[in-house]
Amino acid sequence: MKDFIVICFLGMFAAMPLASGAATAASSQTGSGNRYMSGGEVRLTEPVAADLYAAGGKVTIAQPVAEDAALAGGQVDVLAAIGQDLRATGGKIRVNANVGGDLLVAGGDVAIGKDSRVGGDLLAAGGDVQFAGAVTGGAKLTGGKVTVAGQINGDTVLYAQEIVMAPGARIGGNLTYASSKPLSTEEAGMVSGAVKREGAPRDWAPRSPISWFHPVFFVSMLACGSLLFILFPNAVSGTQQTMRQTPLRSLLVGIALLCTLPPVAVLFMVSIIGIPVGFALLALYPLLLLLGYLGAAFFVSRTTADAMHRANRPGRAWQIGFLAIGLALLALAANVPFLGGLLVFVAIVTGVGGWAQWLYRRYRTSHPGIAAQP
Repeated sequence: MKDFIVICFLGMFAAMPLASGAATAASSQTGSGNRYMSGGEVRLTEPVAADLYAAGGKVTIAQPVAEDAALAGGQVDVLAAIGQDLRATGGKIRVNANVGGDLLVAGGDVAIGKDSRVGGDLLAAGGDVQFAGAVTGGAKLTGGKVTVAGQINGDTVLYAQEIVMAPGARIGGNLTYASSKPLSTEEAGMVSGAVKREGAPRDWAPRSPISWFHPVFFVSMLACGSLLFILFPNAVSGTQQTMRQTPLRSLLVGIALLCTLPPVAVLFMVSIIGIPVGFALLALYPLLLLLGYLGAAFFVSRTTADAMHRANRPGRAWQIGFLAIGLALLALAANVPFLGGLLVFVAIVTGVGGWAQWLYRRYRTSHPGIAAQP
């Protein structure tokens, strides 16, 4: 829990320079040797004597960390040894180094290289998970596709629509797995212990061509989006433009806001005076997600209109029509096997960041004195 909260606040600090256009990384170190780093691109170029906490658009660990490391970013590359536990989350994660303790990673694309040695247990989740290293303890790998090409000494759990046991793979303990098809005799022979197959989730079954469409949700979002467009056309246009110009920055700002709201609300609720503020922040969370979803739909609708050369067609009917197309495309993306949830999550987070950046720019425009301060 401590690491999660720290990563959330690191995300907030990482988003601040991104929102203002800065690309340099910020770094600080405590008296105990812990190091905190954030920014658009973060690269560790000197050893850390204690714990490391880093967040940014791209995070590269090129020097060893003596104790724990908690990392978050669009892309995370771990190329040097971690003395104890490593926890990492991001869009693309690469680990090709020794980890003294447990390794916990979650991302869209996770790869654990052949030079990796994990002294404890391994927990990895993602759309595509590739493991080619060695684990002293047990492992649990889950994703759309899981490829095992390394050695796991303990009991192992594999959950994926597609499981590949590559040449050289070896599981020293028992294997429990769930997949769309059973392992072959040759693949099962790579397991020293017992092999047990569990039933595949219903989500892996073939879907009806129209099962992705939910009329009530679609009509509700179309009504909310249309009202938002009619009442605040400048805000919608500004958010669309912001997301097109700075998509990565919008994503990171959105992550920062969504991650920091819950812990900040809890901090307010610790004190009796701050309880109303804490509840207000928690109540704001669903609204923020709604705005993020609609922001993503507006962005998709504008992109579709540009592709059809209809972006400048006058009249609200055209705009609302393209909004309906954007909502339909988002609904379709949500039902892509395994990656659908991640795609919609990224879209919502980017939409939240787009709204936040537009509001920040409006605030700076209306308060030029503040914008001029260093």
